[in-house]
Amino acid sequence: MYKISIAMTTYNGARFIAQQLLSLLNQERQADDVVIYDDHSTDLTASIVQSFIDSHQLNASWKLYINAKNVGFKQNFFNAISASTGDLIFLCDQDDLWDAGKLQTMEQVFLRNDRIMALCSSFRIIDQANGIMPMKSKKKYANNNLFRINQVLQVGDIVKIKFVQACNNNISPGCTMGFRSLIKSVYLKNTSLTIEHDWELSFIAACMDGLYYLNQPLISYRVHTNNTIGLDQVMHEPSAIERIVGDRQERAAYLASHVRAFQQYNNMIDKGKRRILSDELVFAETRERALASKSLKLLLKLYHYNRYYRIGTSLAGKLSDIIFILLPDSSKPT
Repeated sequence: MYKISIAMTTYNGARFIAQQLLSLLNQERQADDVVIYDDHSTDLTASIVQSFIDSHQLNASWKLYINAKNVGFKQNFFNAISASTGDLIFLCDQDDLWDAGKLQTMEQVFLRNDRIMALCSSFRIIDQANGIMPMKSKKKYANNNLFRINQVLQVGDIVKIKFVQACNNNISPGCTMGFRSLIKSVYLKNTSLTIEHDWELSFIAACMDGLYYLNQPLISYRVHTNNTIGLDQVMHEPSAIERIVGDRQERAAYLASHVRAFQQYNNMIDKGKRRILSDELVFAETRERALASKSLKLLLKLYHYNRYYRIGTSLAGKLSDIIFILLPDSSKPT
């Protein structure tokens, strides 16, 4: 068995925090320590957390820290991860619900495969009243359509995520993730806190050939109006134009900013991965410029010479980029 830590952050989460804390307490495999960082909440969140710790006599293993001022979710998760001492660290948000078997199931996967550096589970989506929100699955996509995969997955399947996939997108919310302390050490030493912690942690694991996905929902991910980072496809009903092109320019800029941030890990990857990351940067920045300037010539040039765009982007994605460029500005989604 490993020593297990839960790194949890809170901020103005009084509405749902008690339910989440209870789901942590009801784990079949109890965490050895739970580190909770509150980001200077202005509601009763911190009081609810401390009352829960006191009433269940958890003071020996559950610790609440309250920031003197609001530092934002990136710094707050950095603090929580830094204070965690486990061999395995599990990230936790304030408003979800964990299945009772989450820690036990994921620990067993880590025990069976020491090559796994970080493991993300699947999740179901719930609303503010704990009702399950249906998600229509897209062909050749997994984990609530968060990443593409060219195989049909069964419940319980474990899949290694390729390095190139980790460069392209975040495969799962951080609240589904557990990772080894080695990942923590690399993250704390190198992060610039410019991008989301969960994608950066996944990327570090992929640098070590150790990012894996467990196709089994082990948490209920809550979508509501106050999510720091939500699932856009659930929160927002797209217009007809948005169904075609979405917010392509913004998403292209978002990807480019992350691939730029990943360059700081060049010193820990081999020549093959450096080539992939370099090509990904050219792809992401060229696509960002093409969509921002609405340059069809630049986009077609990208298709011609960059294999990640030619092979890694779906036909629908390529067509949507072209449509976005050809549409007049007044037709672009807002």
